[in-house]
Amino acid sequence: MPQISASPKLVLLILLLAITGFSTPALGGFPTHEDIHTPNGMLTPQSAQQSPETTNNSSQPRHRDPSKVQSEEELSELEQWMAGQLGSRLGDSTVKLNQGEYQSARSVVGDQYNDMLSKYVDVSGRTKSTKDDKRAKQFKRTSEDQKEYAENVSEYRQTYKKYQQAKENGNDEKARQLARQLQNSSDQIDNTGQSLTQNYQNLSNTTNTDFTEETNTVEEINSNISDQQAEIRAAEFSQTEISAEVESDESSFLDPVTVSGELVDENGTELENETIQIQLGENRTQTTTTDEDGDFTITGRPTILSLGEQSVTIRHVPKSSSIYLGSNTTVNTTIQQVRPSVTISQKPKQVQFNKSFAVTGRVSAENVGAGGVPVVITIGNTVLGDVKTGPDGRFSLSKAFPKSVLNGQQQIHVLVPLRDRALARTTTKAPLSVQSTNTTVNLSAQALDQRNISVHGNLTTVTGVAIPNETIVLRSNGMKVGTVTTDANGTYDSQIRLPAKLAEKKEKSELRLSASYAGKGTNLKPSSATANIQFDSESLFSGSTLIWFGIIGLLGFIAMSGFAIRRSDLLSTSNQSDEIDYISDEEMSESNSDESEVIPEVTASMLVNRAKTALSEEQFQTSIETAYAAGRHYFMNADESILEDGQTHWEFYRLCQNRDFTEDQLEGLHELTQLYEQATFTTRIPSRKSAKRAVEIVSTYDIAEGGSNTNTK
Repeated sequence: MPQISASPKLVLLILLLAITGFSTPALGGFPTHEDIHTPNGMLTPQSAQQSPETTNNSSQPRHRDPSKVQSEEELSELEQWMAGQLGSRLGDSTVKLNQGEYQSARSVVGDQYNDMLSKYVDVSGRTKSTKDDKRAKQFKRTSEDQKEYAENVSEYRQTYKKYQQAKENGNDEKARQLARQLQNSSDQIDNTGQSLTQNYQNLSNTTNTDFTEETNTVEEINSNISDQQAEIRAAEFSQTEISAEVESDESSFLDPVTVSGELVDENGTELENETIQIQLGENRTQTTTTDEDGDFTITGRPTILSLGEQSVTIRHVPKSSSIYLGSNTTVNTTIQQVRPSVTISQKPKQVQFNKSFAVTGRVSAENVGAGGVPVVITIGNTVLGDVKTGPDGRFSLSKAFPKSVLNGQQQIHVLVPLRDRALARTTTKAPLSVQSTNTTVNLSAQALDQRNISVHGNLTTVTGVAIPNETIVLRSNGMKVGTVTTDANGTYDSQIRLPAKLAEKKEKSELRLSASYAGKGTNLKPSSATANIQFDSESLFSGSTLIWFGIIGLLGFIAMSGFAIRRSDLLSTSNQSDEIDYISDEEMSESNSDESEVIPEVTASMLVNRAKTALSEEQFQTSIETAYAAGRHYFMNADESILEDGQTHWEFYRLCQNRDFTEDQLEGLHELTQLYEQATFTTRIPSRKSAKRAVEIVSTYDIAEGGSNTNTK
């Protein structure tokens, strides 16, 4: 199909520029500094955004999108407003709690609170102060305590209703069981309430919000439940008392803690067949029962207790239907350290990626198994997993073998990661042979236009097992043109933009693209694939397609011009004729020009000069925006693997961070990006100082197109 000549292309470009340039005033013009951006991206008049009320901590700041707020002053203002909103929600939750609306009390500090908190964390992380980082943690802890407290109080109230119903029905055993549940719930409420009020106090000290009312509400609820529970205990239970003494002042895993004692009721009567428990660390207990005289002897082997003198708790644990309340006491003993031994075995002895692999073993001392002991299993820098030993000291771990362990002869390390505990830190190892695994890369590619390519494919083992989170390098004619990363399913789907030099050198209708996987840092073998990409000689903006776009553009221009004329009484008939004659002259001039004429390419040096001109004419926003465009143009020319399409200003900066630019270049780009964002996305009018600084930054770049690098005064 014949290609359109250079002359019609220029005509079309002029028409398109005319449409965008002349139709805009008819539609209301460009946004000014009197407009601001709202979070949803719409432009809203500034006057419509401002509240007639005086701004305070409860008034929302104008810059609502945290990602667009940069200055320390704005960040501080936004942080204070968010803190006020979070505090207000905590207060509303406490009101709901006091009214008995427990579900509402939890909802108020639910999803919306968490969304606001995540934004608050983002903002506090960007300020210079560390105080707001601490406040963010306090707000998180307080909301968690608030939800737990509301849940505990709600559960207590529901259980109390059931207790009252059981008493009315004369079911004493059921009532006693419920009374014990109420006691446990009351203890939880007391603990959570104390933590919650302490968090309120911390927030009161670090924010402008007074949480005195909330604190008083929680303390009042705690007091009411405590008084109510005292009446229930007196009506349902008898007190018990436990006495105990340790047989030896020193204890160890091989010389266990042995405690003897007695359990009696409030009248001194010995209690038979009651459960006694010794606690040797979190969730590590041994139990026994009292004999007919109320006496007991109990033994426990310390494993993770800290060395030195320790308090060991001895507890009476009554049955749920018992008439007795529980009681406890403590004894002191000095813990000595013992070094355990670890035995391991693994199956199979030779392993590959994704194949089943199991490690088993036992932690013991003098053939006595150590239960409840943590074990960490590693190969090199890869942690296969962590487990705890069973009652007899045995452990096991089964999983698919990971790709991150290098192939060859390796060592499995099994570690008991204790330090200054009853059992000493211990490790052992065993040999393991890791075999490499063949991989396959699949590549499909399609030209979107003369420079942009769509690529997709996958990375698998030769047996079809997906390989996630691996990087594949794309090259053409030996030049790296991009990288892709496989997703959880081992697939990739992306677009790449050919560097200008490569696009110029490629054959008119075909290009060969390769995808290479190196397998670096894994037990996977390298693999590669190639694809031939066919380029249409007729692209979207060539031939008859372009002519049709020109016709459509011309019709659009005529329609928009007519619309503008009808909306305005300022245009006279003679002016209209002049404008039509002007366009006709342009068309005639372009149609008579040499077909080899091309539109000059915009260069970085041209943009720098335009930025300087705008600065001298006191068009500060235009100067900053043009300077930023010059800087962006410079970095793209310096590294052609950086793509233009679809990159926001900060995404573009992060791309440059991953390239071989100097720290000074990146610092300059960071400052330039901040200046651009402040000029473009906030309502603050850019200053001469900001514009001058933007021009100074881009003037330092080594621009090869012949632009001036002289400083702007």
